[in-house]
Amino acid sequence: MKRILFTALVLALMIPGMAKAQTTDGGTIAVDIGELLYVNIVTGDNQTVSPTLTDFDNAYVDATTALSIESGANAPYDLFIRGDAGTWTFDPNGSGNSDPSKPVGDLGFKLASAGSYTSMTTSNQTVDNFANPGTNTSSVDLRVALDYGDDVEGIYTMNYTVEVIAP
Repeated sequence: MKRILFTALVLALMIPGMAKAQTTDGGTIAVDIGELLYVNIVTGDNQTVSPTLTDFDNAYVDATTALSIESGANAPYDLFIRGDAGTWTFDPNGSGNSDPSKPVGDLGFKLASAGSYTSMTTSNQTVDNFANPGTNTSSVDLRVALDYGDDVEGIYTMNYTVEVIAP
């Protein structure tokens, strides 16, 4: 009886299709994620303000809309702002006035939640810090300093840049 079972087993192994072969293989996937940063001014990036006598008496005029800046990174990061030139661009707009060379520092900024304005320069100045990776929205108020003696009639323009840098 044992011999019959053994013979049956040997024959079963010899019949094609009865015994299955098997093999396996594997691999690896690598994801090389670099440092990712972004910044986008959602609102308030292009504004025109028209100061009144009261604004000149107060020595400033506030922008009508705060900058709403979305930013993010996959690392801790800082949000910066800077003026693009040392002086404002001046268009006499038919007034005949010459360029009074309004300095970049006449544009002030602050986080809406902060207390005092900082005069802008042409170097990066910190607006906000984010210790954790992720996306954030910063509300930044802008203010233009005014002076009766320095600010003659005309159109003044200052371009600025916001930047995100991971330290």
